[in-house]
Parts: sequence; structure tokens; C-alpha cells
Amino acid sequence: MKKTAIVTGGSRGIGLAIAGQLCADGFAVVVLDVSGPESCQSSFSQIRQRGGEIHYVQGSITDAADRQRCLDAALALYGRVDVLVNNAGVAPGSGRTCWR
Repeated sequence: MKKTAIVTGGSRGIGLAIAGQLCADGFAVVVLDVSGPESCQSSFSQIRQRGGEIHYVQGSITDAADRQRCLDAALALYGRVDVLVNNAGVAPGSGRTCWR
């Protein structure tokens, strides 16, 4: 059974690079991100073409139900979670906050 990782904020930038490297290292990866799934289709397709196993869950780390949905998806798909990469962040002035 493959090791599994969850990467928050993994649809672009550093998070996408982390997700891609984990896939290249043999992990199955579940990405939780607020962006719509269309924002990462092309990138995820490239990862899959190289043999990577990656799954997308749309949601926010600020929402407990979204976090649970992501965990539930990872467990349903892969039966385990070995690594959590908390990459998601909120830029100053974005109007969103994680600490309310």
C-alpha cells in the first residue's frame, strides 16, 4: 500500500511543487485547496502522466467540515495518511484569516 500525503494549498506554487515531488517519491497525494478544480487540472494531468496519484478536494483549512471531508477522502481512497503538509496560507490584505 502506498504512503499517503495531504497537502493543503496544493493547487499552485510551492504547494503544487510539494505535491508533485511527493508523487514522484511514490506517495499518493490528496490536495485540499480553496481554488476551483479547474485551476489545477492541467498541472494534475501532468503529474498523472508521470505516474503520480493525486486527488483534489475543494475546501478551506479554516472550515472544520472541509478539513474532515479531506481526511475522509484520503482514508476512503487510500486507507491511511502518513504525511500532512500544511502549506495553505493567507496573504495580508486578502480579507480572509485563519485565526478568528
